[in-house]
Amino acid sequence: MKNIENKVQHFLSNFYPNTEIALGYIVSGKVYFKGFLKTDRSIKIIKNSTRLFEIGSITKVFTSNILAQLLIEGKTTKDTFIADILSIKSLKRSKITLEQLANHTSGLPRLPDNFYTIKNYDKHNPYKSYDETALIDFFQNHLVQPPIENRAFLYSNLGSGILGYVLSKIENKSFHQVVHQRIFEPLKMNDSYFGMNTKKNSVIGLNKDGQVADNWEGGILSGGIGITSSVKDMSKFMIHILDKKNKVSTLQLAKTYPIEENHSIGLGWGIRDLPDGTKSYNHGGGSDGYSCYMKLHRASQSGVILLSNISAFHKCASQVNDLVSQLREGIRKHHN
Repeated sequence: MKNIENKVQHFLSNFYPNTEIALGYIVSGKVYFKGFLKTDRSIKIIKNSTRLFEIGSITKVFTSNILAQLLIEGKTTKDTFIADILSIKSLKRSKITLEQLANHTSGLPRLPDNFYTIKNYDKHNPYKSYDETALIDFFQNHLVQPPIENRAFLYSNLGSGILGYVLSKIENKSFHQVVHQRIFEPLKMNDSYFGMNTKKNSVIGLNKDGQVADNWEGGILSGGIGITSSVKDMSKFMIHILDKKNKVSTLQLAKTYPIEENHSIGLGWGIRDLPDGTKSYNHGGGSDGYSCYMKLHRASQSGVILLSNISAFHKCASQVNDLVSQLREGIRKHHN
């Protein structure tokens, strides 16, 4: 669609040379890809559907997908307290459930209070050294919980990270193994994994000043951040979520908490009520060198995933979300 090219090329005018965008979009189950690279002089159309980008917090909907699988299999319940799974005394008073971790209503802060003070903290790769010892220290010495009845929506990287940690305990495997075995392998997402392997077909991230950015790894909080993927692989995950017969994705997309008028959250997914009575589902992500956004519309079987090497700290990074929303709405209307 020519309109897509025009919108993306106009969008790229705000960013540095070597900025790259990989776009995947689905219309009635059919997948299309577009790639764009900004050079010093122009914007080129390229093929990059298998190129690899960090997906940042979109990792969270993979984590909540695992939770949905375990709920359907009867291995746990949404109301299970994490204190019943983790043998840490200080958790007994907190009464945090698995669902609250998935929908950001646990009352946990965005990041743990000891995040920046741990041994070997690296501001260029901030999550990498946050390990099990640091997490247990947070639970025992830093965890302060509001009363259960006052817990409202509060977006928490920590909460999603803890969810991945708890799910790994339920499965008795590393969280990375769980995601590979339960999502990457069944969906044949062969170019998706945790961390950035520079020997593979990876796109170099750009920081807010347009310089080469360091890659981020999730450490023990990999339930919240850390996956690397391509738009080709992410389109497979989108098709999985769009499938109305898929009990796992249907459970993920069911409303669990109202955030504000026409806006709620499921298990990880943001949900918007649209004027026509249908719903859109979304999640974004970012790190020092990358920004991305995914938006789906199940009623029209359409969706858009945009991966980029635009820093989440760039002054115009929020425009990534806006662009995807425009593209997804344009596709939906064009094919109604």
